[in-house]
Amino acid sequence: MSRNRLAALVAVLCFSHAYGALPDEIQVYTDDVNAPGERGIELHVNTTPSGRSRPDYAGEVTPYHGLRITPELSWGLVPDVDWGLYLPFVRSGEGTDYFAGPRFRLKWMPLRLFLTPGATKHRRVRRRAVAIFQAAAAGRTTGKTGILIYLSLAERRAEIVADEAIHKLTDDHTWGEAMHALIEQVREGRAADGIVAAIERVGAVLAEHFPRSADDRNEIPDRLIIL
Repeated sequence: MSRNRLAALVAVLCFSHAYGALPDEIQVYTDDVNAPGERGIELHVNTTPSGRSRPDYAGEVTPYHGLRITPELSWGLVPDVDWGLYLPFVRSGEGTDYFAGPRFRLKWMPLRLFLTPGATKHRRVRRRAVAIFQAAAAGRTTGKTGILIYLSLAERRAEIVADEAIHKLTDDHTWGEAMHALIEQVREGRAADGIVAAIERVGAVLAEHFPRSADDRNEIPDRLIIL
């Protein structure tokens, strides 16, 4: 089948669907954004094994045994901004197909972060830091003395995660000076200086509890990981 015929067939299939009042689905947005000029496509599939079967008003398509398939096309516009196009299709419990019409969305990360509560940002950054530490550093030194300084430039928050031996001898207050030095520099636009300052203060704490021995060797690479 030629491309033109295939396109015509797809168009006929799309516009031959019945129309009705469709319930909106809940969209869950992640914090990933296409780079400028980058294109993306996702497929959202939702079904309702059970649920309300009696319509609340004439023409409503109830969710009972329904299936919703929604392709999402996206395109990066500028840094931190992309737009998307939804094409929602629904099959009712009776087997009738509906097209809900195109829907557009605009994702702008600074606005999303501005509206996110501080406590949510803190939990999210902490969760990411712990996950990365467990994957990259936890238990990888003989004395279990690995440590991670995690900085999220988007949320302007940081976390210090320490391995078991360090954790037993310290608490959150121990890293207060390092965290303050880091965030203070980040707020002034000097993230690199902040990381250096935090490393210096963390090093002072470690030297106090775990002084360097003659046979000490570096078991974990000292490098910056940019995600």
